[in-house]
Amino acid sequence: MLWVNDRFTEITGHRSAEVEGRQPKEFFGDRWDDSALADLARRVRAGERVEVTLPFRRPQDDLVWLRLWLTSAGGPDERPERWVATFDDVTAEMARDESLQESIVQERRAREGLSLLVRISQILTDADESEVLGIVSAALARTVASWAGFLLVDNHLEVSSGVDPFDLAVLPARGARVEPPEPASVGPVDRSSGGAVLHLLGGRLADAIVDLSLGYPEGSAAYRVQQAVLGDDPTLVLTAPRVRVMAIPGSRSVLGLLVVAPPEGVAPEDLDDNVRTLLDVIVRRVALAVENARLHAREHQLASALQRAMLPEQADVPGLDVWSYYSPNVEHAQVGGDWYDIVGISDDVAGIVIGDVVGHDVEAAAVMGQLRSVVRAYAFELTDPALVLERTDKLVRGLGVARAASLVYGTLTRIGVEGAAEDETRWRLDYSRAGHLPPILLRDGSATQLAQGAGALVGFGNRARTVGSVELRPGDSVVLYTDGLIERRDRGLRDGLMALLEVAGSSVASDAAGIGEELVSALAERPEDDVAVVVVRLPSRRRAGGPADGPRSRRWSLPSDPASIARARQALLRTVQAWGLGNVANAELVVSELVANAVLHGWGTIVLRLFDTGDGLRIEVEDANPAPPVIMNGHPQGVGGYGVQIVDRLADWGWRPSAVGKIVWAKLSS
Repeated sequence: MLWVNDRFTEITGHRSAEVEGRQPKEFFGDRWDDSALADLARRVRAGERVEVTLPFRRPQDDLVWLRLWLTSAGGPDERPERWVATFDDVTAEMARDESLQESIVQERRAREGLSLLVRISQILTDADESEVLGIVSAALARTVASWAGFLLVDNHLEVSSGVDPFDLAVLPARGARVEPPEPASVGPVDRSSGGAVLHLLGGRLADAIVDLSLGYPEGSAAYRVQQAVLGDDPTLVLTAPRVRVMAIPGSRSVLGLLVVAPPEGVAPEDLDDNVRTLLDVIVRRVALAVENARLHAREHQLASALQRAMLPEQADVPGLDVWSYYSPNVEHAQVGGDWYDIVGISDDVAGIVIGDVVGHDVEAAAVMGQLRSVVRAYAFELTDPALVLERTDKLVRGLGVARAASLVYGTLTRIGVEGAAEDETRWRLDYSRAGHLPPILLRDGSATQLAQGAGALVGFGNRARTVGSVELRPGDSVVLYTDGLIERRDRGLRDGLMALLEVAGSSVASDAAGIGEELVSALAERPEDDVAVVVVRLPSRRRAGGPADGPRSRRWSLPSDPASIARARQALLRTVQAWGLGNVANAELVVSELVANAVLHGWGTIVLRLFDTGDGLRIEVEDANPAPPVIMNGHPQGVGGYGVQIVDRLADWGWRPSAVGKIVWAKLSS
């Protein structure tokens, strides 16, 4: 710089003696660019009047923004080249522009944050899905973080971002201060400097910084966070060595943690205020969604346990072949109002009932339990089905039961025929219906409705109930069912009833289980509602020297519950006895182990199938877990883990994928 005027001194604070003879880039600092200067020189030499705005450093080390116009002060051949720079002070204008730009950025961030919050809120409405928190984590990682993940105290929802399920049960239910690592490895514990102290104080929101590159005592929350996060993405220790950990506050205790690795170049403690506020709101909404999901799960577990307790085991009635089936709609999590019962009133009289309570919740299951108890009590007291329903009407009205319910109740009475053989004994079915679909009679290859005895729904009967009767001959079958067997969204109830009559009339099975299996297979593979079916059959005459008539396959649908193991054993024992098969002890042990594995390691409804292969018994157990079974050498604690080994010793076995998961099969010789 060769010369400056007084106005220059007034604006910049530098006297002429302080700048003359010095390079401009000493005052323009990091905004000076030699390549940009070369471009300016080219344009000035071309005769252009060039404009540029740069910050100029004042003596107090603050900046003043100058808008400069540059022109050449000499001819094109003059050396050294001289320029004239005139300028205005545009500091105030630049401050306004910067403020406006910042406002625009803040507004854009606020809009993006609000949009993200709306998306996450919508996602969290499906909090019963295991992938929900993974989706939320991915949304955070795409917007405000380089990585995000949730770690829950309870594994009800899957841990997100591919992290293996992670148990923080070492944290007390209320309030914990997780101890920091050894002082030598961390230095002073200070949150502002990134010390790894995690405060989880009841349900109050708290957060901390965890340095992934340090060592932590095993069992501490910081150690668990480190192991879980780096197990998912080890490169985070290089790209984001420190992460922010925020507690997810429940109403009574801490539910888990949100772990956030900030964007590259941003320290966890320097997150933008808007981002921190957004994360605070998100963890609170996640907490609400998780608590709601757990409350919903507990309600379904309660209703499911109540419903399973109310459903009877498949009853054995001397002289009758009885098959029962119950399957909840998967969407309703094994909770509904469908029910059945088979009551052995005496050696010559059996009661049979099937019903449906409106709804799929705890109240429906409770009403179902009340009705079952009432009908069962009156069945032993009264022999007339109409009187049983009339008494039930009165009691239901007295109890003030709010749920509508339908049912069919009937009695099967043995009819003595003089000189008849045991397998030629006849039975009479007397029945009365309370708003329920009519039973189906299968006889000589045709199916007809038993439509007599109709009446109003339970509790709404204000006139005498009526009774329908039919005499059953050997080979006849009666099917009782709920509307879930035939009702679909794409067809009316009448069309579904016609489909049931067609399938039942064309059945080639000659035992109750075979008939039931054909009906369920044809009509209820993917039910849209709960399904209950009871088939009662009068066995026909046995073939000379042969086993009881009927196809050699049976199917049961069982809940994923430990009680199903005993039910499966009972089903197998009844079946092999009816089929006259041997090797019973080994078969009982194999079916126990297969069903136990499905209960322990699978999920969803368990399906048990038995087949008579002609030279032995084939057992199939299906569950919704697609992972194959593995032969283990027992658990480290020495309890369990030998199930597949036992099956391997006793039978030929294998597995195959199915439409919903997998099927494990085992074959035993007779």
